[in-house]
Amino acid sequence: MAKSAKTKATLREFQDALAEAVSGLPRVTLINGGEHYLRRDALGQLTESLRTHHPQVEIITYHGSASASEPGLALGTVVGELSSSSLFASEKAIILRQADRVLFPAKAADGEEETGASSARGRKQPDASEMLIEYLDNPSDSVWLLLECESVRKQFRLGKALCAKAYVIECPTLSRQNEVDAWLRVEAGRLGKKIAPGVSEILFTAHGGNLGALHSELEKLSIYLGEREEISRQDVETFLSGSMELDVFGLTNALESRNLSDGLLFARRICLQGTRDQSGKKSDGASSAHRAMFMVSRTLENLFVARAVKGGAGEIAAAAGTSPWRAEKLLESAEKFSVAELRHALAVMAEESRASHDTGADVSLSLEKVVIAACRKR
Repeated sequence: MAKSAKTKATLREFQDALAEAVSGLPRVTLINGGEHYLRRDALGQLTESLRTHHPQVEIITYHGSASASEPGLALGTVVGELSSSSLFASEKAIILRQADRVLFPAKAADGEEETGASSARGRKQPDASEMLIEYLDNPSDSVWLLLECESVRKQFRLGKALCAKAYVIECPTLSRQNEVDAWLRVEAGRLGKKIAPGVSEILFTAHGGNLGALHSELEKLSIYLGEREEISRQDVETFLSGSMELDVFGLTNALESRNLSDGLLFARRICLQGTRDQSGKKSDGASSAHRAMFMVSRTLENLFVARAVKGGAGEIAAAAGTSPWRAEKLLESAEKFSVAELRHALAVMAEESRASHDTGADVSLSLEKVVIAACRKR
């Protein structure tokens, strides 16, 4: 069972492909794409399915190097395991994580495969890459091979062969709010929870498309709620109370309501307190201000879309890549602005972003300038 790789997959296509793989358990599966959390989740679900349907299966996991400076795992080791007998079980699964440098070594020239070693008679022996390509034509019926990598390099013959012969699960990077909203609803369901309108907006404002951070927030909220089923906006606001993430949400809300005093208050708090990631590592005020600038820019762009697009919430949701509920809020907020005012605010944002990134200008001052430009009526 093979599924050809796509340049870009949608979240629905990822979910459908994963569901099919979990059900059918293809003998060779390639989990590929830029979103680390989805790759890890896909591996976890496939491994769980293997253990459920084949309780005696032996699972062997290899890890490729994360950087060129680390000692490298030889592909030959993995290929050798494909044909070796297991001492403990009649069936086995071989998992190769972080497979990029193992499958597509930098020492092999682009567009070429490494040549095999020469035998005593001068004949070239097939290298591990060629042996794996041959294996793909006739995989063992007692072995599963799961490969996880960030990017398939199709200029390698092995890359082309994997895309043609393995079952490919493409893990997309999610950058639009409607994509993240759909993913959050699925993940909340897996935790036995539902999310109320507006919850995904706050979480997306706080963490963007960082699925690892978003999933951590859902897990913590699930524990916080206990037996209660629905995660409300109030739950999220209470849970994030006093955090930089909630201040960013407060800032974007102030801009949408054109509340200058609240906007400046939140902007200054963000610049003073900094932010912490999921590990607790703190970023300084400047880094937090840059992040807030990005969020403000996205808010202004969405308001401009809501003001300029002809139609209702459905058309705005499609154009802005957001949820229908969020589109309704944008439509309501956009009425407070003229197109000329939003153009002016976006122009100030572009200039201040350039200044803070390219000329080393004070990003805290730039953030306040943008807030004033957005909130002050002309």
